[in-house]
Amino acid sequence: IPLPNSAPLRIRTTPPHVIHALAFLLSAAAKRDAAGRKPKKGVFARAGLELAVLADVGKGRGKDDETLARIKADLYCELISIETQRSSFPSSLSALHTLTSLLRSCTPSLWESYAPRVTLLWAQLAHARGDIAEARRGYDVAAFLGARGKKGVDEWVACAGRAGGVWVRIGVLRREGFSGSGSGASGEREREQEWEWENLRKEGKEVVRECKGRGAALNAVGEMLEACLGVELVAAKQHLHTALSLCTKAGDNHLRALILALSAAHYLHTARDHARTMLGVCGGLAAGLGALPKPDGGGKGERGGWNGGNAPLALWVGERTVELYRAEGEEGDARRQEGWCGVVRGVVREWGAV
Repeated sequence: IPLPNSAPLRIRTTPPHVIHALAFLLSAAAKRDAAGRKPKKGVFARAGLELAVLADVGKGRGKDDETLARIKADLYCELISIETQRSSFPSSLSALHTLTSLLRSCTPSLWESYAPRVTLLWAQLAHARGDIAEARRGYDVAAFLGARGKKGVDEWVACAGRAGGVWVRIGVLRREGFSGSGSGASGEREREQEWEWENLRKEGKEVVRECKGRGAALNAVGEMLEACLGVELVAAKQHLHTALSLCTKAGDNHLRALILALSAAHYLHTARDHARTMLGVCGGLAAGLGALPKPDGGGKGERGGWNGGNAPLALWVGERTVELYRAEGEEGDARRQEGWCGVVRGVVREWGAV
């Protein structure tokens, strides 16, 4: 702006086309709920990636190319996260490949700055599909890169990677039948499990401390870890209640469903009515995490006999519901529920081959 008898006033502003793309990214990041037929996070992320201004990003055209590349990469990260939460694994895997190609085609510094996040997304996808070995490797690498990255430390990713690694190891021990009760071990494998559990509890306490003050999601994860690694039932219930409150306020139905499942497990043998209520809410959320859009002709969408959602969680809820029916002598309902569980179990096995 020219000024009389003075040097001109120079104002530096963000170009309108960058602000337009950034608005879609902010809208996608602000939405946390992954449940429903068309969650807004996915809608904004897909719409942002379809912008003409982002079409040629990564080809070195224009002075704003790197800024737009970062916006496009962040939009892909948001899209991948919600597709993984909704169990849309082919879409999530395709977006991951596209994101990796985009970052590799830009400057090396851009890839190095996004490597921790990309690795964490890979680990979360593997974890959701049940690929335990790949998930453990991915979480360990994400934690390492986040803590010691060439382009600076990403403490959130490092903490999330460590927390994910602890979760996988807890799941492996539970799958092997380890209870963590400390009742004494007789065999060699049992002694190894006891030793691993003690180390896991020590590492888990460190991760819980790191989760504090890092947003609602990691705070809730820390509370869930304390509940699973603790020894007192009352304290575990209180930690889960705190985690549920955090997720409810944040509108994160993905974590909320997992917390409800952990909470319901505490009441299966002591308060069956309460457990059935919690399982019903959890099952509804599991179905909503991947609900298919309604077809044009009306009716319900189907995916190979499965209406969509988080199949492993829905299967767990179904199996616990069968146990409740049998405990109350409702054998007919139990058999019908078992038939439905058989359908979902087939879906879970198919996902392992995706």
